[in-house]
Amino acid sequence: MANDITTNPLVLDSAAATVIVSNLFRITAIKWTVDSGGADNDTCVLTDKNGKVIYEEILNIVTSGEVQAPPMIFPVPLKCNGLVCLTLSGGKVYVYWDGQQPTA
Repeated sequence: MANDITTNPLVLDSAAATVIVSNLFRITAIKWTVDSGGADNDTCVLTDKNGKVIYEEILNIVTSGEVQAPPMIFPVPLKCNGLVCLTLSGGKVYVYWDGQQPTA
């Protein structure tokens, strides 16, 4: 599967340094779900198109016992200038948005 920016939420399953969303949009929540093969120190990093980190999560299964990252919810939507899925060790990232449709 490829990244899908036509839905709400956006569904990201591939990491690359390329811009996925190019316009200004508002993020209401981010949820990273890790496959059953998730491992300690699996990482997910999302940035805007200028390289500003908007989400970074590292699983610490050994210490915390958590095998899924908690959702990040923005009570006031986060204005984001584009989107890049810079790092994704596994699983999928769901980016919920509000307002203007994100476009490539």
